[in-house]
Amino acid sequence: MRFARPNWIDSLSFRVVLAYLAGSVLSTGLIAAFVASLLGQPLMSGGTVATDLIESLRFDAQGQPMAPAHSEEYSWIYDTLKTEVTYRVVDDQSNVVLAPGTDRRPISAILDEGTFAVTLDGVNLRGRTFIVLNEGRRWFIQFAASQRLSDRLRNDLWLPLVGSGAVIAGGVLLVVLAALTAYTLARVLRPLRDVSAAVTRITPDALDARLNETRVPTEIRPLVHSFNGALTRLERGFQVQQEFLAAAAHELKTPLTLIRVQLEAEPRLVGRAPLFKDVERMTRQVQQLLHLAEASESQNYRFGVVQPQELVAEVCAYMQRLADAAGVRVESQVAEDLRPWKGDHGALFTLLKNLLENAIQHAARDSVVRVQATSTELGVVDEGPGVDEAELPKLFVRFWRGLSRRDEGAGLGLSICQQIAHAHGGLLSAELCRPGLRVSLRFGTQSQPRD
Repeated sequence: MRFARPNWIDSLSFRVVLAYLAGSVLSTGLIAAFVASLLGQPLMSGGTVATDLIESLRFDAQGQPMAPAHSEEYSWIYDTLKTEVTYRVVDDQSNVVLAPGTDRRPISAILDEGTFAVTLDGVNLRGRTFIVLNEGRRWFIQFAASQRLSDRLRNDLWLPLVGSGAVIAGGVLLVVLAALTAYTLARVLRPLRDVSAAVTRITPDALDARLNETRVPTEIRPLVHSFNGALTRLERGFQVQQEFLAAAAHELKTPLTLIRVQLEAEPRLVGRAPLFKDVERMTRQVQQLLHLAEASESQNYRFGVVQPQELVAEVCAYMQRLADAAGVRVESQVAEDLRPWKGDHGALFTLLKNLLENAIQHAARDSVVRVQATSTELGVVDEGPGVDEAELPKLFVRFWRGLSRRDEGAGLGLSICQQIAHAHGGLLSAELCRPGLRVSLRFGTQSQPRD
């Protein structure tokens, strides 16, 4: 059985955190090893006690060592721990000239600077020999502490303190590094999140948008640059397609006009009425292709203040003749105190005209078609047969025509409306009312009512 590879393994955040943790563990291990090596050395043999002994050593006028004047911090050691801590001052002839007690034996027979380990009166000692020069003569200071004292200090004092300190310091270090890592990742990955958000805002209606490359990490910048290049090529290809569509529609208008003129000049032509009907239908399709091309170009929109009451009244008056011919009554439901919208008046006129025209053509005779406008929506409701629920998602597909359609349109009217809706940051949707169908535009934030 094959297991799927978890996504978090390839996460940049996970790898950075893992690297930080590995570095923390390694650093803690090195510190622990260093401390362990220090603890392995004989305690007190080369520390502050021995340093105090060397610094307190004085010489008389004849150059002979005098009894050390120990500081109060260390003087008690030689009185209280006589069998555990001791020292000797030895000349170059192995003669002991100073000692804390009456014992005048050298601690170590080897007169050389360095560490040593001996057994004196049954007590295991570990110590160090220091060389002090005075008036050209060498003096050997032997300082030693018992192994059992060193063991007690190490096991009962040093190890608990150092161990607990290492655990606390390691925990604090990990917490600090984790917080620092999280903060660093948040700062480093913020440009990537901004780029991702910018990508989600790119739509076929906004192909002129480009990703900001200034704050993107150097490693990701080539990818962002390549993506911008792909957007440029895609925008150019879309423009060529739209230009071809508009040019083809324009080229078709002239021959259709000529055909219409010729038909009008031949009143006795057999089959003239069906030809007129075909020309009218083709002319309508060409006009809709031109509207679709215009609606797909963002630069064709001129946004400004749109008065909802005026827009609805204008469209209803424009479509009144079609409504009278179909025996349909058109009602507008617009609040008098509705605030203005921000949008393109001409584009919204086309959208509402198409919606109202579709509703009138599919409404039952002697029924009512209602135009509704609120602060967030603009819609048309009819009392016709509606459509099958399975066909609702297909209503806005270009050139799609339902089996129950009565008109002879090209199937582009609602596609044009959808493009206009997208340009206004909104969404066109349809829902069954039983009876009838409701098609409405829900405005985006950029077209919300203006104060």
